[in-house]
Amino acid sequence: MHLPFKYGIVSEVKPGYAKVFFKEDNVSTDWWPVLRRVSMTDKESWPLNIQEHVACVCDELMEEGIVLGAVHNDEDLPDPGAGPGKFRQVFEDGTMIEYDKSTHELMASVRGKATVTADGDISVVSQTKIQLTAPQIEAVGNLAVVGNLAFSGTLSGGDGGAVSFDGTTLKAPQVEAGTVELSTHIHSGVTFGGGTSGPPVP
Repeated sequence: MHLPFKYGIVSEVKPGYAKVFFKEDNVSTDWWPVLRRVSMTDKESWPLNIQEHVACVCDELMEEGIVLGAVHNDEDLPDPGAGPGKFRQVFEDGTMIEYDKSTHELMASVRGKATVTADGDISVVSQTKIQLTAPQIEAVGNLAVVGNLAFSGTLSGGDGGAVSFDGTTLKAPQVEAGTVELSTHIHSGVTFGGGTSGPPVP
């Protein structure tokens, strides 16, 4: 059985289906399924755009058919960033995901908020360096550092950031060493002149 192969323009979309207009026949189809890689226990969803140029196969009367997918034409040109060995997805708002297997580089540029959620552990491993850059980085929960901790600027904490350390000076409303409070403690064995006092009194 010969199935006609036709190009058309998407006129309506809904999840998993599309209606296609064939200009040369002046015909608009009913809802035709859009070809997917999986559809049973695994799902994927990326609806076609209205006015998308698509390729279809259908019966001779164009009563039943399948939308194979979008194809380029003179108006909808290929991605200018495409190249050998590159996987790219570019969205209308500018968000882009790219992997270049020649440079082994994975890049994602998101025009908005990005969220990663996992029911288990999340592990990020690098053989060189991991860099986080943002006006503010917030860790919610207990933070354990295995190894050396180096910083520049001021390290602060406590109620309203009352405790601070800039690498040279430690400032706090109250500082204790063991049972000795720094700002109010007294010494034993105090003598006049140049003598040395005894140890602090708790």
